[in-house]
Amino acid sequence: MTIPNGSSKSGSNPSAGSNNHTQSLIPLNQSDSNLYTRLLLPKGHGYPLWIPETDTNLPVEYRRYGTRIGDVGIVTDDGGFDYLFNICLPANDPVNKGRVPRDFEPLDTSLDIRNNPTRFKPGADISSSFIKKSRTGETQESSTYTFTPSREEGAVLVLPEGGSRSDLRNQGEFRRYAAQNATSWYQFVNATLGWDISNGSMYLVTGCDKTSSWGNAVISNLSGAGGDVTMEFGPKPSSTSNNNNGASDEGRGQFIWLKDGPAASVRYGPDEAEADAGRQANQCIFIRGFRVCVSPAIFADSFRKSNAEDVSSAHVVRKPQAYHPSAVVNEFIFTKTSGIDVVLAHDEQWPSLMNENDTIIPEDEELIRRTFTKFNLVIENGVYYNLCASISL
Repeated sequence: MTIPNGSSKSGSNPSAGSNNHTQSLIPLNQSDSNLYTRLLLPKGHGYPLWIPETDTNLPVEYRRYGTRIGDVGIVTDDGGFDYLFNICLPANDPVNKGRVPRDFEPLDTSLDIRNNPTRFKPGADISSSFIKKSRTGETQESSTYTFTPSREEGAVLVLPEGGSRSDLRNQGEFRRYAAQNATSWYQFVNATLGWDISNGSMYLVTGCDKTSSWGNAVISNLSGAGGDVTMEFGPKPSSTSNNNNGASDEGRGQFIWLKDGPAASVRYGPDEAEADAGRQANQCIFIRGFRVCVSPAIFADSFRKSNAEDVSSAHVVRKPQAYHPSAVVNEFIFTKTSGIDVVLAHDEQWPSLMNENDTIIPEDEELIRRTFTKFNLVIENGVYYNLCASISL
């Protein structure tokens, strides 16, 4: 079943209204991670992770490589990615062992992956609009850049050693697999694991960008206070010391930030705690994939364990959720359209909804209007709702 452009199954027309759009300001009191996401998502690289590091509690086999295509995980409200399992690997694989649902069956398909190991050159930076970069110093061992925002908010990611990109070409099997398993995944996470995640925070990764070293920053609420961010890239003072294995840390890609400006939040990595895994490009800076959301009724039921009482969707408390534009679109779909169990939205769709003059993701009403104007939205056998016109059924 296809819902034509500019209409929905219920007959409501989300595209009604003026086509003129005034760029909205980012809401006040945003967390660093949400501000970072809102400002860098329009750059078209996928979903930016404020926390690119791997979780040190994960198996060393996973941490050595980091996020990969086929990972199912949760985008956390602080801007990280909590790995659950990988749909392309067997249940007894070291990165899956003891982590998969009881009825887990890996996806049996050949992966057609496009790899670009030099997608980002050494010293590359990705910054929000209205950020001015100037090179303010350089020595044989380090370089210094100053980033100056001309508006009240800004975000920047710097990659001293560059970064790679991997993307899955044949996404159809992933889409169908996610549609078939979305309900059981939420049941597994909320009822079995007891994680109590928010609806729509689950991801199936079809692409990612990774690096061996990075620094990121957000600048907010300047109000004339002066918010330049100065970043110096060079070996950390302890870079010539020996690690626990007796090996030298020199040249391991450990870089420092110099913070200048009271309104800047800065981070850099990888953390020294990850040094025992060796020098690896395992820091994930952007992910691309299917954002998986289930109906309110299914989500409420996902908290119910076997033989437990039913849980009404009206009694499920909404948890804080990392910003993602799909959230408002998903809520609109479930409100205006009946018979939908699962909504899948892919990160490929968001850049195509941006206009030339957009510097941030449009406000909610405008985002809904553009979504229903741009895409033919599809219900397949009443099982799931497809927002990805760029992916063939």
